[in-house]
Amino acid sequence: RIKMKNKMRKMTVNDTVYLYRIQSKYYGDNRAVVTLRIYMEGYRNTPYVMGFQCFEGNYDGAVLAVGTTLFNTQTYLTEHVNLHRPYFVRLCILKALEEGWDASERQINEDGMQFLSELNLDISKITPKAAESE
Repeated sequence: RIKMKNKMRKMTVNDTVYLYRIQSKYYGDNRAVVTLRIYMEGYRNTPYVMGFQCFEGNYDGAVLAVGTTLFNTQTYLTEHVNLHRPYFVRLCILKALEEGWDASERQINEDGMQFLSELNLDISKITPKAAESE
């Protein structure tokens, strides 16, 4: 039997090492929640948790976990958005720090989609409400 390791990815931001894990949960009605858990190294019990409630693609899973293109309303360019990309994980870590998270206690932000909006990304096509109106 092969034993699976609990593999977390590492990232250093501002000289601090963080570990993170991304999980997707599906609800069967075209809704999915992609959860990003960020841990400061040495603090396994007090993560910053950011949830992204998004549209589930027909074949490939949660759009934010497999990647999608979103229009940036500030630059007028389309951006490839995938929560597995270190670029987005770094932005989420910076957001957690901006909100005052210091790993002394668990902090939850259930509105990761709002954060994507703050990055000037048009999330309308990947929110579950958009999926219902198609």
